[in-house]
Amino acid sequence: MAKYFAGAAGVTTGTAKKTLLQMLAGAQRNGLYEATISFRGVSGIAQPVLVTVERQTTAGTGGANLATNWGPNPIDPASPASVSTFLQGPAAAVWTAEPTSAEVLAAIEIHPQSGVIYQIPLGDEIVVNAAGRIAIVCTAAAAVAATATMRWREGI
Repeated sequence: MAKYFAGAAGVTTGTAKKTLLQMLAGAQRNGLYEATISFRGVSGIAQPVLVTVERQTTAGTGGANLATNWGPNPIDPASPASVSTFLQGPAAAVWTAEPTSAEVLAAIEIHPQSGVIYQIPLGDEIVVNAAGRIAIVCTAAAAVAATATMRWREGI
């Protein structure tokens, strides 16, 4: 089972619920074993940002392709190309239609001058079914630039 990385940088959260990074699994099940989020806030007294990892049922409209070199990239260069695809939130705008949320699988409030690495032990990964979607989503009181990443195994 090959391991992969994908990410989105410089995506502005906006002040409504916003999907920052969304995976669409290919023809096999994936195991998400790491999700990260960090912010470039400037206020030490800003309100925390609610960050969720959630299953989604639609792609939404208005998402963007990942920037060049941001994935999906194999962790081992000898691994085959990933069959998963990704969308990131529009850099400075809102989605025309935000993807539809199905289930929240993890949640944390993070100060907008900080970040977190959410590592899931192998064997306990969040399963993404074939053709399923999983995303990192933020709800912020004030817009802030964010970077979100995922690491996963394909074919679990």
